[in-house]
Amino acid sequence: MYEPHREQRIEWPSSGPATRALLFGTSLLFLLQWLVDARTGGAFTSLFGLRCGAFARGEIWQPVTYMFLHGGVWHLLLNMLALGVFGRELENFFGSWRFVVLYLACGLLGGLGWMVLSCVPGAVCIGASGAVFGVIGAYAALFPSRKVTLLVMFVLPVTMSAGMLALLLGLMTVGWLVIGGGDVAHSAHLAGGLAGYFVGLSHASRAGGRRMRVASRFGRRKHGGPRILRFPAPDFRRSGEEDGAPSADEVNELLAKVLARGLDSLADDERERLREAGRNTGEPHSGSGC
Repeated sequence: MYEPHREQRIEWPSSGPATRALLFGTSLLFLLQWLVDARTGGAFTSLFGLRCGAFARGEIWQPVTYMFLHGGVWHLLLNMLALGVFGRELENFFGSWRFVVLYLACGLLGGLGWMVLSCVPGAVCIGASGAVFGVIGAYAALFPSRKVTLLVMFVLPVTMSAGMLALLLGLMTVGWLVIGGGDVAHSAHLAGGLAGYFVGLSHASRAGGRRMRVASRFGRRKHGGPRILRFPAPDFRRSGEEDGAPSADEVNELLAKVLARGLDSLADDERERLREAGRNTGEPHSGSGC
């Protein structure tokens, strides 16, 4: 949250409602899976996990339900940790409903990828990894230079860009898929990750064009064509002046928010402040500059 002219505090941003719902719903269904399977010999996983020939048998729900089941606590924790870390910012970018659609679509395509590439009779695919890899892929496409720190073996911190992380995970997945990786559904990871990455690329190109249009509109001079928005310090009054004009610091923070999350992330009052700043750049005024 941007709070101009206040003491800045480093806080862990809370997840959006869709991310929280996916985290809670997946964890709750895992608990149900564990309880029912313990009493039925695995009937719950057999019914809702993804198996070969699901469509032929009319079990069309399995390509969706399989992503809410897991093979153990660590399997669940790793997927939910990645969803919580990367999903928060993606939900801010896409909005809650579009983020849910992205998540489910990547999980669905991951399951279909497993059925096409790796499915063998009697095998069951479970886990949110296909959907989570899609989230990571979309994040890497939208924010390729964003730094991400991983704890290898939960001990050794390793920092790399989101783009490098996605490339590394992709190469590892292809390698395990070629040589065989035990009972891990690497084909689902690959299919889901690629789906998310290409969705992110398409939105990144559109978002880049939108940001340029935003800068052009707000930076338009009273006489002349559009220009890239710039706010020199002398053109803005200090925060707290009687006329209430936006300060350079406030405008720069609003612009940073637009560039990071898009124009839709601004509240109505923030948009008005940015419009006021654009008007003030073309009007002389008296008073002290920042």
